[in-house]
Amino acid sequence: MNEQKIFSYQLLELLNQINFSQKYYDYYAKSKENSSQEKSVLKTEDFAAALSSTSLDFSYNKKERFFHYEENNNKWQFELNISFSKSYIELILSVENELLGYAGGPFPKLAREAAQLSNPNFQYSPASPKIPFSNREELQEAVNFGVSLFEEIKQAILSKQNLVGYSVESLG
Repeated sequence: MNEQKIFSYQLLELLNQINFSQKYYDYYAKSKENSSQEKSVLKTEDFAAALSSTSLDFSYNKKERFFHYEENNNKWQFELNISFSKSYIELILSVENELLGYAGGPFPKLAREAAQLSNPNFQYSPASPKIPFSNREELQEAVNFGVSLFEEIKQAILSKQNLVGYSVESLG
């Protein structure tokens, strides 16, 4: 197994340590239950406004139609991409290190794969749940949830003493 695959596996283990899967699925279930079934009429400006109220500085990629945040911390690069439809938010994590490579993916995929480390038969329906919203308040809550979970992952990685045989100190 190469170091990048090991890094991806260890990211999933770290996600288990912070109960990422449970947090994501619980928030999805709560959002689905509380969200009205109506499609929202929110626009890109509303999404930008919700993101601007966070502590992160997002930029908009008009061609790809998603918002992007990137942070470099020594030899670590953390990225959070967020795309919106008229009724759901999709969160995508990317973690890179010059020695370890890349790990990450959409939050639903990471939640499923992390849960399958503990229970190989784990399945969730729908298989790739995106967080629903139907108004500005629900949108803001979903954005805040995504950003807080991203920050928790980032802090867990930075505080981890050993990833693939490298101490955080030796990496940067």
